Amino acid sequence: MVSTVWPPNSVNFISSEIEKTEVYRKLLVRLQDLIMDPDVSCDTLEDQMRKLISESGYKQRIRNLVYQYIVKDPNLKDEIQQKKEPLEYIQKAQINWEHRITKSLNNMSNELTLVFSRKRPVSEQIEFEAKWSELGSEDMDLSRFRPVYSPKDFLEVLINVKSPNIGTLMNPDPGSSAYWGLIKVPLKVKSFHQLRIQFEEMAGSTDHLGLNILPFSNSDCSKKCLKDRVSLGKHVLEANQATLAREFCKKGCPATLRADLWSLILGVDICGAHKLNFKHLKSCVFQHDLLIDKLIFKDIHLTASNDDQYFVFEDLLYQILLVFSRDTSLISHFEISSANPPKAVVRGTHMTVTYPPNGVIPFHGFSMYGDTLFSLIL
Repeated sequence: MVSTVWPPNSVNFISSEIEKTEVYRKLLVRLQDLIMDPDVSCDTLEDQMRKLISESGYKQRIRNLVYQYIVKDPNLKDEIQQKKEPLEYIQKAQINWEHRITKSLNNMSNELTLVFSRKRPVSEQIEFEAKWSELGSEDMDLSRFRPVYSPKDFLEVLINVKSPNIGTLMNPDPGSSAYWGLIKVPLKVKSFHQLRIQFEEMAGSTDHLGLNILPFSNSDCSKKCLKDRVSLGKHVLEANQATLAREFCKKGCPATLRADLWSLILGVDICGAHKLNFKHLKSCVFQHDLLIDKLIFKDIHLTASNDDQYFVFEDLLYQILLVFSRDTSLISHFEISSANPPKAVVRGTHMTVTYPPNGVIPFHGFSMYGDTLFSLIL
């Protein structure tokens, strides 16, 4: 087995992030109680601390946190971490795309004579809060609103991105055989052999719940396989290992364990601070009406509401996406992204702020990302 030596900067970053978590805080409290215990001597204190960390489950919980940070940012294993796009022609395409989006949003605001944000009157706040659990029944005229862009628009931009080096290395007209697809940017992709190894769990010779083993089938073989998967899944949950849960789900996840397994994989561990933050963000929705709120309503009407599988999540989508649009913590993701958060000027001042507050402008089909997540964890 080859051991990986992680860069000191990455180790320090992960350590500092873990120190901010509720898991770390609770562990410190347990360790402090142990230190203050008069029955624990100085000679055995270190062994007692190790035993506490291991047997209380905190060791595995911290391992899960480390794993989740690595999965979220694979570049942590590199000595030199690339935070922004280094290629100039990609940067230029990104800037042009961002200008196009903000221009579209500005034009919509001017055409509809609507401001980006307004504070709701108290009476409207109370009325909106009363309808919070049934926003799908809200009668709203959205005919004048249009999506800022669609996936097709984004695809057209990607198709037109071309490396300036191609013209110097190849003939001006290399012919259709030079490219296998629409994207003209040279990308490093895995070979067929590497893909076979990566997705070997999907091979036809391998039992997979949902593919060659149908959970709703009445055959004895399917029933037995489903029972075995459920039993194994429960053992995985008892082990509380995110890596093990991820490997387990590669061969199919029983519906009865889906929420718990994906919560373990994604590191979803809701605490009091999270609930308090969600309550605060929800109050921000009640207090201010944003122009993008209409875009969220419009997108849900066009997509999720008309889908026979996802329409049941309609009210939940309104609640989650409206709160999501106010979550300023998402802006930190732009630090390691080539994108830049859109800005707006505060009326009567020269001060600029991120708009929407989370830095993400909804597009056509945006709400379906939330639908997919709900289908996993609910």
